[in-house]
Amino acid sequence: MVDSGVPRLLPGDEPGFLNRGREIDAFRRLVVGTGPVAVEGPGRIWLTGPPGIGKTTLAVRLGNLFETRFTDGILYADLRGSTPDNAADVADVLRHFLRQLGKEPAEIPGALDELAADFRSHTANRAILVVLDDARTSAQVRPLLPSSPDAVVLVTSRRHLDGLVYSGFSRIELENFTTDDAIRLVRGIVGAERFAAEPAAGERLVNFCSGLPLALRVVAARILARRTRSLAALVDQITKAPFEHLRLEGDAPVEAVFDASFADLDEEQRRAYCLLGQIPAAEFDLAAAAAVLDRSISETNDLVDDLDEAYLVRRADDRVAIHSLVREHARARAEAADLEPRAARLRAVGWYLRRAAALSKNVSRRWSVSARAEAIDPAYDGDDAYRPAAAELERDDAVYPAIAALADELSLDQACAELGEALQPWYYNTDRTSHLLAVLRLAVPAADALGDVRLSMRLHHDLGSAHEKAKEFPAALREFERAMGLAQECGDRLGEASAVEWSGLVLRQVGDHASAVDRFERAREILRTGEIENREHRERALVLLSLHRGTDLVALGHTAEADAELRDALEWFHDRGEVINEARALLALAPISGDQARPTLERALELFAAGGLRSKQIDALVALAELDFADGEQAAAVGRLREARELARQIGLWSVVESLDERLARHSV
Repeated sequence: MVDSGVPRLLPGDEPGFLNRGREIDAFRRLVVGTGPVAVEGPGRIWLTGPPGIGKTTLAVRLGNLFETRFTDGILYADLRGSTPDNAADVADVLRHFLRQLGKEPAEIPGALDELAADFRSHTANRAILVVLDDARTSAQVRPLLPSSPDAVVLVTSRRHLDGLVYSGFSRIELENFTTDDAIRLVRGIVGAERFAAEPAAGERLVNFCSGLPLALRVVAARILARRTRSLAALVDQITKAPFEHLRLEGDAPVEAVFDASFADLDEEQRRAYCLLGQIPAAEFDLAAAAAVLDRSISETNDLVDDLDEAYLVRRADDRVAIHSLVREHARARAEAADLEPRAARLRAVGWYLRRAAALSKNVSRRWSVSARAEAIDPAYDGDDAYRPAAAELERDDAVYPAIAALADELSLDQACAELGEALQPWYYNTDRTSHLLAVLRLAVPAADALGDVRLSMRLHHDLGSAHEKAKEFPAALREFERAMGLAQECGDRLGEASAVEWSGLVLRQVGDHASAVDRFERAREILRTGEIENREHRERALVLLSLHRGTDLVALGHTAEADAELRDALEWFHDRGEVINEARALLALAPISGDQARPTLERALELFAAGGLRSKQIDALVALAELDFADGEQAAAVGRLREARELARQIGLWSVVESLDERLARHSV
């Protein structure tokens, strides 16, 4: 039972509070004494995290949730640390606390040290909770600490107050809501029925807010108040101008919480913050940050640390993360302060273009049309260079399409075109079809606008490969025809042969294996009779044709000829470490390998997995499942089909998913 005569200064809980189970459990262990952690002395907890993360909401929730633990009262003060010109006077806070604890105003001393001593004396042996919201410094907090071993102090701050750790505080850092929790929050406010009616718009909104509780609550409340408008229309409006709409009548706008942190930065830190917001990515490397800031790695390292301490960016080793709304705020402040954001964006495009070209050298042996790209060294050295390059491209998966869009926005035709050429092998060989199409649909018109016939040839060819990957075969053939005409116009026999070769790959996909073989033989003739300066490029192109021709000869039943072609290609690719093409040769050889079919397919599957080519992993898994069925191993076969189905789902091959579902229904165990 709570005594009504003791102070209870906390405000009420936010409606619809959810999540934060981890933080509540930590608080319970530290101050209530349950769980594996023993409690010794006064509990001191410091809640920290970025602006808008919900520190105050959680502090209030904790106080109300464990109210009965604090039989002598709960004190609360907003220290207003985010507004240094209006920060709370600690002496005034102490006077307020003492009055709430029953001290007569005439008996309250005037000097700060006397007030602090009186507060400690007055709280001795009391089971109280002191909530100090929005602290600016450790010095602001220390005079407000009670002396009782039964007292608990809960401090919130958006700043790194290392002095609190020295004073015995345990730190609990709040994180953004997960996607599932964010959806639950928005759905709980706007209504489950309305959210379910437009789930794509709801998820888009949640993704835009990136799990920031303040933004989610504000935007959900605005949607709730506009019942006659569609969710999609409201999301469009909010995402185009977020800070115009992330505000509620009578409350400070969401923008204000970022403004407060921005105001604390010095001039160089503000410049860094504003310019890092020009990188169109949620995460990026420290090296990219240094390029955009036009500062050394050492200087950038210090600036990123400063911004991390202000919770405006998050840092993990050499990776920097920035929330989508923080990035919007930074971009707006850069424009307002005239910090040359366009120059920063140009540096971002330039750095990522050079990096893409360097990484492309590690993940593909394809020849480059761009002289600048051809002159760039690979990003990594050594026999195992593919692995770190692939890991880096995986890590920055969302960055490069955004950089291509930025290059297009800035009318950087050369950069846009060269990005398309550099990224095509990685996107194609790892089944990133949507990225491939998005980047190339910008790159092709950029190359055409430049009037660079060879670059246009390459990019129309690449767009054809994207359509082939997406199984848009008429569009693919049109692009390969266009690429062939451009190759003939500029006398590029290698490009001409490649366009003919790829039209053969399209014919294979529609089941016309005889015509595919004819195309491959025609391409081979172009290579053998044409003048091609680079002998290495010519040799590799001929080996690829052996691979393709052998694959279709298997389908046509010409086993001996197919075996010779494929084994020559297999040896060549194996010797040069081209794992994807080695795996393609193995996959093609498996049907004519007799009792070696199973180990051949298993090796192909291993190599496709290593190279990240999930569409071909599916082919290998289905072929292995057929062998399992033939051997009476139905459970193993079904397991392989289920694995293939999951890969198809991951890359959006829905027709394959449906086909596998039908097979699984027939063979369920």
